[in-house]
Amino acid sequence: MCIRDRCNPHKIINFLALDKDWDPSLIFVMASALGINLITFQLILRNMEKPFFLGKFPEIKQEFDVPVIVGPIIFGIGWGISGLCPGPGMLNLFILPQGFAFIISLALGNVIASKIIIPMLTPPAKEQDQGKILNLSLIHI
Repeated sequence: MCIRDRCNPHKIINFLALDKDWDPSLIFVMASALGINLITFQLILRNMEKPFFLGKFPEIKQEFDVPVIVGPIIFGIGWGISGLCPGPGMLNLFILPQGFAFIISLALGNVIASKIIIPMLTPPAKEQDQGKILNLSLIHI
């Protein structure tokens, strides 16, 4: 990531800013990641009987709920403000002076989201929903 300048927050901000400094190179990173994941996830789901570390795959809810909508919005706002997503942000812990502040903010944001915001916005789970994957967008601490 650092070799191709993906740890540089200005590279990300120049991609998000649609002005004379616009840098479209991140489109290729996103498109290749999307393509690889579309293929590999389908292969995994079709060919694996059970996951490596669980007895069975958890059920996935089909309807959208508040965390599935709010999580990516918060992630996108943070990505746009900082110019970093978690992977390059963790690398910047060792490269940039603000890397440590980013990691602390990331951890604090996850705790606040999982312990305060999501419980306030989500109705209590029904018994039949217990054990289902509710939210794939946040890391729960």
